[in-house]
Amino acid sequence: MMQFALHRSHVGNLAPGPAGVPGYLLVLEDVDEFEEAVFEAMNLNPTFFSASLSPKARENLLAHNLHATQW
Repeated sequence: MMQFALHRSHVGNLAPGPAGVPGYLLVLEDVDEFEEAVFEAMNLNPTFFSASLSPKARENLLAHNLHATQW
């Protein structure tokens, strides 16, 4: 069973899955933090990769992404 959360603060009690079915949780804030660390470790400019996004895609990227404020 797969569950998603936008931010770590949204993670509460996970809904139980059927017996014997493994459960997984993906927190998108953790993915964003990982991406930020990769850009920094590789000395890459994230703006280079986000500059070609459409206005709507850029809006969505920045809407709830605490790590993309400098992109």
